[in-house]
Amino acid sequence: MAIPYDKYLAVKDKYCIFYFGLFDEFILQLIYLRPAIEKEFPGLELYIACKDEFYSQVQHHKNIVSYKDYNKTNFGCSKELLFDNVEHPILSLLEDSAITLKYLDRVEVKTDSKKCVILTSGVGAIKSLTAPEINKLQQMALLQGYDVEVNGDVVGASWVIGVENLKFYMAAIAGTRITLIPTGFGANFFQKAFPHGEIMSDLAK
Repeated sequence: MAIPYDKYLAVKDKYCIFYFGLFDEFILQLIYLRPAIEKEFPGLELYIACKDEFYSQVQHHKNIVSYKDYNKTNFGCSKELLFDNVEHPILSLLEDSAITLKYLDRVEVKTDSKKCVILTSGVGAIKSLTAPEINKLQQMALLQGYDVEVNGDVVGASWVIGVENLKFYMAAIAGTRITLIPTGFGANFFQKAFPHGEIMSDLAK
């Protein structure tokens, strides 16, 4: 259906990615990557729509839309972030759109804290850590002089180790030293979006 020309001019540069599913960290990842994406496409205004239950946590960021307020006619183009439990949907989006992230700003925070948080719990396609794996990580961090918390608050931590989840990506985006235990689908995305991050793939050895 045709839209009035003035309406077209108002929305033509507004692109919305919407995701209303289980993995709230996808919304955080999009918010983190948005400045780099917009710099690759001058004039683009990238909006992000999320479920109402998560909206209150991210509404302070610009151009965030709740599920109840989402209306595709407000945008020149809308795209749903689809997840098949195999490929990371944002990595697929980046590759399909030839987005290089060449303007991605590295954030790294130095702190004197000796707090290390180990995040053990995954959901869906992300496996949780086993008790022996958790114990091995605890001993490793203790030997390096850290005070270890399992599934604690990542705020104030100087090192966060764990599987992919919301708290893990909160820490990564904040610039905390971060080590991924790859039990899910996002290792390649993590490597691309957080090139300063670490991946520990030999935990079971």
